[in-house]
Amino acid sequence: MLESDAGKIAPLGLAATGSIVPMVARGGMIVVKPLAGRIETFVFVVPEDLAGGTLKIAGIGKARLPALPAVAMPDPSEIVGEYVEAGRYLRLAFENPIMESLRTGGVHGLVIRKQGRRLAIAFLTTDMRGMAHSAKAGTYAAILTDGKTRLRCNLRLIDSGKRLILYLSEKPYHQIVYKKE
Repeated sequence: MLESDAGKIAPLGLAATGSIVPMVARGGMIVVKPLAGRIETFVFVVPEDLAGGTLKIAGIGKARLPALPAVAMPDPSEIVGEYVEAGRYLRLAFENPIMESLRTGGVHGLVIRKQGRRLAIAFLTTDMRGMAHSAKAGTYAAILTDGKTRLRCNLRLIDSGKRLILYLSEKPYHQIVYKKE
């Protein structure tokens, strides 16, 4: 458990080795029990302004969180371009028709173009379109539509702008990863 001014934050779990979903932008090693001879990597979703806290591991001990490095902010122009789908983390039985259409529609591409101060989004081989604008910490708030239904979601550039994650919701298994062409 990570305890901070933001409250208690539970880990999402152990970090998957070799996963195409990146580790959090801010990472570091915390030694809880010196000379224990075991290294585990946990993933936490923390507020971007989190400055410190205490990591507590039941039965092991606790350690003060070191100062976290700043979140790397990609240049907003880096999101413009064409992307191909590179991985899905989607579960069955979505509650939104747009989510279900993306899940069942097969591998697809994504095109993002600048349109004034906003970004226009088009999903290749589908009727879905959308608009996005820059939000905080390198994310983009978006609204997707299929002409009948709307879906609020988020985009995040990763790997220095080489990949993009579409978060259909904040729940686990609601993400699609795209690679820039």
